[in-house]
Amino acid sequence: MAVTEPAFKTKREPHLTADLLRQGWHGLKGAVPEWAQRGLQGVEDWGDRTGATAAAEGALQFVAPGDMTDVGLSALGPAAKYGGKAVAKAVGGATALLAGTEDAEAAQGMRRVLYDLIRKHGGDVDKAKMELQGLTPSMSTTDRSQATKVLKLELPPAVVQREMMTTPGQNVHDILHNVRNQTFLKPEEAFKVGDVAVPVAGDTTRAGVNVTRAGIPLKRPVTLHGGHDYGLTTAPELGVSWASEPAAAASKQINFNKAEGLVTGPGEVKGIHVAMAPEGANFAKHTGDLWREMLASGPQIEAPYMREFNKDVKRQIGTKKGNATTSNKAQALRDWRGVQDPGLDELLNVNPEARKALMETASKPGWAHVGFPDIDELYGAALDPTLKTGNIGGAVMRAAPGAELTAGMHPTYSMNIPGEHMGRLAVPLPPEMLFGEQMSRFGPKKRAQALGSLRSKHHMQPIDQRFIDDASRYTEARLNALRQGSY
Repeated sequence: MAVTEPAFKTKREPHLTADLLRQGWHGLKGAVPEWAQRGLQGVEDWGDRTGATAAAEGALQFVAPGDMTDVGLSALGPAAKYGGKAVAKAVGGATALLAGTEDAEAAQGMRRVLYDLIRKHGGDVDKAKMELQGLTPSMSTTDRSQATKVLKLELPPAVVQREMMTTPGQNVHDILHNVRNQTFLKPEEAFKVGDVAVPVAGDTTRAGVNVTRAGIPLKRPVTLHGGHDYGLTTAPELGVSWASEPAAAASKQINFNKAEGLVTGPGEVKGIHVAMAPEGANFAKHTGDLWREMLASGPQIEAPYMREFNKDVKRQIGTKKGNATTSNKAQALRDWRGVQDPGLDELLNVNPEARKALMETASKPGWAHVGFPDIDELYGAALDPTLKTGNIGGAVMRAAPGAELTAGMHPTYSMNIPGEHMGRLAVPLPPEMLFGEQMSRFGPKKRAQALGSLRSKHHMQPIDQRFIDDASRYTEARLNALRQGSY
């Protein structure tokens, strides 16, 4: 399969991990064992993270921190350790995060390389910088320029302390006992001719797990509630397929009701999860809970940085636009007293604007670089790594048109949408495969707007045999390639 090298000139989608790795790993393959080479090829060719076979995961462990979670893969330091300067040069292009320009990506990547080296040298920043300095002649011009800037950084003690507590990408989840096993469905099992598919937006946070480590060990576990797997945490007899806020839940049920009019033969209305970007998790209370526990479990942040962070959250609240209600914004501005306020739980429980502002501020890279929790480690622990933005099929739900909404059991969302969680597709599908007509209205240059429409508007797509056949071929091709270790 031909690989097109990304130019890194446009804003990155946070889940395009393979794209970030392709630039460097061509030169790395010859320096690792044969099993790891197969894994590297699999990740490179697959194009999204469902290709993380055991070999690929092993390869990632070998050259980079993480388990293919979304971002922050700083391969340069580990690669140099195993393969020398030639490999370091090859991997230089993969030290990117997801910022909008090549320079910004390199700046983020170089900081992460420095963090890798700090851990390698037991917290000795001088030795870490000395090794990074030795790598600069082998780097690309952009990486070398940013490395020179990173070498001049004076790191707050909290950064070094946090990194010495961190095992990058090593997240620990304890499965809760009342969680059902997931059912993986092939397209011909999930759909039949006569069905009508309705897109259902949702974040990709995990459900039914306690997180006990998110890069750093947590003092207290944090329970995640989903997300696309929310249906796994509800008993089947309750007849619950989804949860949302009252207005959104009522609107989606209306969508299901209208879709029933297009059903033919033995068909049914099927709700199909459409994956949000990582920041879609910012609305959920458990995401903020995890970040705050990471903060509490990590190093003490210097007081001036803490004051500025709290001010930044208030600025973020003040810049909120779109659907933010005036009353919620006003309450958030009035009641925000900082992340260490004992009353913060109550505010975050009732006010989504406060939750979003907190997480949007925490997501700014600069705060991690003064010691605050690493947002990439948070996303790695909280998000399902097998879904990227726009993927469909993270959940397949048998809807219940005409049924009444019920009171929700989710800590964030107060209304349950009736129906049945059937499972998830064995291989996520691109939205263009099922909702091609809706996506084509916007054109390839406006894919983000097209996905936004799928998430927020009333769409209905009758299922025909052609779609089932195409989706089945797509699924089988990828499953077979994964079994052979070649894709």
